[in-house]
Amino acid sequence: MKYSKSQRKRILNTAISIIEKDGIDKLTIRELVKKTNVGTQSVYKHFPNKDELIKTIASKLTTNYLDEVNKSASLNPKEKLIHSTSFFLKKTSEHPHLMDFLFFNPKIENILPENTVNIPTHFIGRINSALNATQVKEDRQELFLRIWAIIHGLAMMIKNGLLEYTPALAQNRLAPMI
Repeated sequence: MKYSKSQRKRILNTAISIIEKDGIDKLTIRELVKKTNVGTQSVYKHFPNKDELIKTIASKLTTNYLDEVNKSASLNPKEKLIHSTSFFLKKTSEHPHLMDFLFFNPKIENILPENTVNIPTHFIGRINSALNATQVKEDRQELFLRIWAIIHGLAMMIKNGLLEYTPALAQNRLAPMI
């Protein structure tokens, strides 16, 4: 049983490494078998199909991400949004393929297990909380869209190498708005 758990963990970690290095499209069972040095049957013993493997990876990475970003419980809603955005932009600069899989993937909501909060939904909640705690002088929906576009745009530019992450980036872009 212990060998089985360690083998499952090795398969998962190797799959995550493949996604991190080359993107989700490069994750194949064949490549996974080759890199983990286990048989195809061993992979299928732990994961009945590739979709289940991807669902497990998405759930694990999302949970780890949200656990880390939610350590900011003592902050006010505006600070939480800025903290979440800064953390997200940092992770995007460090792990562009993983964040592409978790945030920019239009299928992520269908991949994650039911009742799992995904990262875009997390941001929607953080933006709404910040707006609820602030005296908004302009149309609330318009401001929400501007904030969402800034977060998305900064992440895309970082992911594509057009902008370098700095710790002050989120603070400088979002604080004046909220």
